[in-house]
Amino acid sequence: MKFKQVFLFLAFLFLVGCKSEKPDLSIISNGTASSKEAKEAHENIDKNSYSEILPYLKDNALIESDGSKGVLLMFGSNNCKYCDKLKEEIVRSKMLQELLKNNFCSYYINTSYKKVHRFFSKNLDTQELGRFYAIRSTPTLIFLNPQGEMIFEIVGFMGGKKLELALEYISQNPNLSEAQIAENLYNLFAQKSLL
Repeated sequence: MKFKQVFLFLAFLFLVGCKSEKPDLSIISNGTASSKEAKEAHENIDKNSYSEILPYLKDNALIESDGSKGVLLMFGSNNCKYCDKLKEEIVRSKMLQELLKNNFCSYYINTSYKKVHRFFSKNLDTQELGRFYAIRSTPTLIFLNPQGEMIFEIVGFMGGKKLELALEYISQNPNLSEAQIAENLYNLFAQKSLL
């Protein structure tokens, strides 16, 4: 008998409690805003890894030329000390910042993340883009002409002064072959005592 009384008492409290509360519709999410925000945050998680140079780059979700400038793809990765040194050089040098922003459509691609990039007319994820250019180590800089054809590649870290000269020279000579660019850069570095 006692069990039945306790059960009725608890049921009464439950029903009274339910009747006295009105639902607060403001706490119910329709799901779209938070899902959209979460998706956007996930798609842009790579940007945190190069936030210090983000002002000098374009959004790598859409990689293309503006029609007149060449394209610079800077491949980097997390826990890469030379990628960090490259970013430090860019932060320190106003000249590098201006060259990246004004002479190229510049993009940083962090190979530690998977993201879909609209690369000229195709969709490629980060790993596919890295395989396309046979990226084996970071940092690697890939230079493309405005039509998206590769014209030069720099594998490994290059100090700020050499990088400034390379960016300036390549932006002014996008129609030379890779061999011609390499030879001319070598001679330019020798003239400036940067070898």
